[in-house]
Amino acid sequence: MKTFYFQKIAFVFFSVFLKLSYQAHAQASFEPLNREYLFPKEQQLSNDSINFHSNCKPYLTSEIKFTGDSFFVPSNRFLKRVYLAFTPSGETAKSDITVAPLISLLSGYDLTTASTTFDSRLGGKINFNFRNKFSSELQLLNINADFPDYWNTYSKQKKIIPGNGYAYRSNLGYTNLQWNGYLSFSPNSHFNFAIGRGKNFFGDGYRSLLLSDVANNYEYFKITSTIWKLKYINLFTNLKTQNNPIGKSPDQFNKYASTHYLSWNATKRINISFFESIVWQSRDSNNANLGYDVNYLNPVIFYRPTEYALGSGDNALIGASFKVKLVKQLQVYGQLIIDEFLLKEMKAQSGWWANKQGVQLGLKTYSLFKLPNLFFQLEWNSVRPYTYAHSNTAQNYGHNGEALAHPLGANFNEYFVAINYRYKAWMLDVKCSFAELGLDSATANFGQDIYKSNIYRVNDYGNKTGQGLKTDLISAKASLCYLVNRTNNVQLELSYVQRIQSNGGASQSTNFICIGIRTALTNLYHDF
Repeated sequence: MKTFYFQKIAFVFFSVFLKLSYQAHAQASFEPLNREYLFPKEQQLSNDSINFHSNCKPYLTSEIKFTGDSFFVPSNRFLKRVYLAFTPSGETAKSDITVAPLISLLSGYDLTTASTTFDSRLGGKINFNFRNKFSSELQLLNINADFPDYWNTYSKQKKIIPGNGYAYRSNLGYTNLQWNGYLSFSPNSHFNFAIGRGKNFFGDGYRSLLLSDVANNYEYFKITSTIWKLKYINLFTNLKTQNNPIGKSPDQFNKYASTHYLSWNATKRINISFFESIVWQSRDSNNANLGYDVNYLNPVIFYRPTEYALGSGDNALIGASFKVKLVKQLQVYGQLIIDEFLLKEMKAQSGWWANKQGVQLGLKTYSLFKLPNLFFQLEWNSVRPYTYAHSNTAQNYGHNGEALAHPLGANFNEYFVAINYRYKAWMLDVKCSFAELGLDSATANFGQDIYKSNIYRVNDYGNKTGQGLKTDLISAKASLCYLVNRTNNVQLELSYVQRIQSNGGASQSTNFICIGIRTALTNLYHDF
């Protein structure tokens, strides 16, 4: 039955896609926040000495308009027509409207439980651009899926579909109706103002310890200023916290975050960036609505001194990142996140619980062994216990039941490797992560779950990364894709995922294979 449903829906939506899809070119519009989609563009940008900030995503179209089109064009007449369907001639119109379907139909088989899986994500988007200064976009997506065993277990426990909000039960498994979009205005080449609902990502890695796209969409207002070699982002977000484990909309309260991110291209090869964010709740201990604290609307001050001067208990985080282009297309990068720290305790190496930091180091190249289009990435992430958490769980660094930074929360070491190779319209993508983490028990908070209050910590001193229930988590995914249409990154995909979680002598293994078609405009994470 699932196979028939898959084939029928795929035929209808692919027919509609060929009739409606075409690409917009407005400079105020944003590029899709998808890792594989951006590879060809970032590869060209890595070769250049242009003033580009690769750590601020999503990119504005105006920032990458100078990248050439390196996609392979099929020679077969029919395939070429599909591949280049409705591709613009290059002439810039005063205004245009884009209408396109969103397709993700993946049918799979869980080898561990000998059961079938099906992931259906169907919807559409509309984009309007006017005079290269104003852009708007709206995306609607209905998710209806029966996931692999470990994913279903996660959704049942957390009441969420990873990255997509509350998990409502359906006949198939879980369902959710998602929307995101934005209104964007670029009065000139130096400033952009955007308001909408979506995701942002700070950093050059696969993960971000500052702000990633792991959690569900959130409402935001963003001011981006690009002057000289500097890019400065003010990001004001409306997040959600849960009043109880059920997590439905009536039980979710607003909380807010104000974020500064300053990216500086110090030289043609070196980028240094600074980050700060403050998170506060919308209600006090008596459940009275506090509203939005206007003290955090100032776009230029540092939040930490303001928070201290106000005598508030808000959650403040600071951080930094860097990237160095060593040689042609070879880069090293890293991040540092500081939630709390006391220099005296750090020097004493006492394992004080409130020394809450995280570190990332990585390297990547777009031409491994000098082979064009062979991307390689190696990354290490380490986050100390209780980082991102708070005494008041409504002020943790999370949104809608998930972490805003790393999906594993805190109290872990992770090693990640990725290889991506493109040949003509084909792409092979392999990702593998190995994490050593310390899980919390039912009665003790060892610092892994950022949604637990750090008031109930196990120790004041002697804390170390990986404490608690020592757990090894291995997650690997290999995908073979064929690019059907470059405009909306529609691709046929065959993938295999293996996940092994072991601790205390027990081991849980999940292996599943899936095949289908999808519009790859967002990142889907299986490694959590």
